[in-house]
Amino acid sequence: PARWIPAPAPPFELPDRFGENLSLGTLSGKPVFLQFFLGVQCAFCLQQFEAFQPYWEEFDDSGIEVIAISINPLDELKEILGTEKELVPAFRDLFPFPILADPELDLFRAYGVFDDFEKGPMHGSFLLSPDHEILWQNVSHNPFDEPEALLSEARRLLRVHEFSRNQKKD
Repeated sequence: PARWIPAPAPPFELPDRFGENLSLGTLSGKPVFLQFFLGVQCAFCLQQFEAFQPYWEEFDDSGIEVIAISINPLDELKEILGTEKELVPAFRDLFPFPILADPELDLFRAYGVFDDFEKGPMHGSFLLSPDHEILWQNVSHNPFDEPEALLSEARRLLRVHEFSRNQKKD
């Protein structure tokens, strides 16, 4: 096509570790970084979050909401991360954002973060515009671990998206 149009992000409503549902609709008007991962016991996933850890504040300063989607059932998230409002100290800095439970992998499938041949979930990273269109994605059997490059690209894509939205209004 002469002009690329981003695909709409599939909506969702999933529980966090407190059992409170969070939906994409409640994040309306905000860019969102969705991080699909293979659970809090996955060593590769934890390494990925450790690589991103120094950048979480910059994502926040850029106005980007970060949400993690885990394959863990809700009871496992509560058990491993803690049931109080405060995270277990070991995870406090690693996960300063909501982690949602998707043990049935419905959202993994909706976003294409599921290998139909291998019959299992994969790693996925998605940047959604404030209108919740998919501006950038990485889906792989390996976690994406280039936070600085992603943050730079996210800022660029969000500026381009905002410019494009403003052009449509004029």
